[in-house]
Amino acid sequence: MRILLYEAENCMGTIRYPFKDILVGMGHSVDVFDWSHYFYSTFSSNLYTKIFDKIFFRTLQKKINQDLYLTAINGKYDVLLVMMGRYIFPATLEGIREKVKILVNWSTDDVWNMKSSSVSAISSIKTYDLIFSPRPHLFGEFISCGAKSINKIDWYPHPGLLNFSRLNQNKYRNRNISFVGSWSGYRERALYKLRANGLEVFGWGWGKHASSKFTRSLAGSHAHISMDTMANIFVESKVNINLFTRENRDTSNLRNFEIPAVAAFQLSERSPDVLQLFDEDKEIVCFGGGEEMLDKSLFYLKNDAAREKIALAGYRRLIKSRHTLESRLDLIVKKINDLLS
Repeated sequence: MRILLYEAENCMGTIRYPFKDILVGMGHSVDVFDWSHYFYSTFSSNLYTKIFDKIFFRTLQKKINQDLYLTAINGKYDVLLVMMGRYIFPATLEGIREKVKILVNWSTDDVWNMKSSSVSAISSIKTYDLIFSPRPHLFGEFISCGAKSINKIDWYPHPGLLNFSRLNQNKYRNRNISFVGSWSGYRERALYKLRANGLEVFGWGWGKHASSKFTRSLAGSHAHISMDTMANIFVESKVNINLFTRENRDTSNLRNFEIPAVAAFQLSERSPDVLQLFDEDKEIVCFGGGEEMLDKSLFYLKNDAAREKIALAGYRRLIKSRHTLESRLDLIVKKINDLLS
């Protein structure tokens, strides 16, 4: 199968997922259309480049669509696989359809969250032959927007996490509780419950957010970290807190899979989706509010054997259930082949 993959390949310090490498390993021919090359500051904090991109955004977006269209119609592809696709116009996809057999969208984020999506992405829903999402609670909204085929596909850990060595640095050895993730008011209020009761929380990803009252002590100073650093934080922390993103209407997330991938202990928000993936109090520990999060943090900080047993069981469930990027891409390919046959 000949596939054109629309994604951000030039991630400039963020964690890169090997979609192309895995698909090639499965025997497919894959080219990447890297939209991030069109923006100076897609992943940059430089004020000048951010202003430049904002001023010329429409011009840059039109250029992306023009080049994507030409690449797709001239490449003799069987499939266009779009990761989210926030910058693609519906008209571009309609034009590509004349030459490309199957149009596929894989959106891990909430398509209706304008912080990570766009009006174009929503308007394009009806154009795709297949859509994949880990958010079954939103499938009704996809259908109301004209989705032809909406399919549930769960999250996955980065393949490198499953190969991560636990012979790591002592840098995070003394951390009891960690949180790794982007800032939100909800997350800060939840974590403050721990701090207000004398528990220090170490984490990463908040940088120096203007709205945070205690960013420096909570998150350090870097907006992005490497995969190895993140894995070290997970492994070297007794308790890893997992809080969902309210703006993204999460009922599960990447952390549900990344933390057990390195056999680390996870204390996650509870949801029906999470409880379908892992057995509560055997493979994962969950909470439904601040008091329960505090009580369970205090309990598992003092009970090393119970904590380690659950962490190892979570890792085994991850492997046994094949929650991997390879298995997710294999599912997508099988669905595409069903349409092609």
